[in-house]
Amino acid sequence: MMLLLIVSSFSMKIFAQENIAAVVKKYETAPSIAIDHMLKRNPQTKKVEEETISITVFGAAPVNEFIAAINKDKEKAFKISESTMQGKLRSGIYYFADITYTFRFIGGSDNKKESDSK
Repeated sequence: MMLLLIVSSFSMKIFAQENIAAVVKKYETAPSIAIDHMLKRNPQTKKVEEETISITVFGAAPVNEFIAAINKDKEKAFKISESTMQGKLRSGIYYFADITYTFRFIGGSDNKKESDSK
């Protein structure tokens, strides 16, 4: 029974941000995307304790795809901070169990927060 709980917990961590991770992977070499990857390790064990990926999107091209992925995954985040301007998401921080994603959207887009489009 204990093994099942551990496997279940591990699976939830992997799939909690699967849509965001897929879009980040898709655009990791795009010229209009800047990605900063930060790790915090335990000095004694060298094990990664915290991981943060910061994504800055310049221009409108993939913004809506990132927003769609965020909207699909954000209910699984345990902490969220979002900034909007004129009803459009401009930046956000999404804390999951094993990783934090920060997004900044610079440039025009027609993105809307999920609650605005319902």
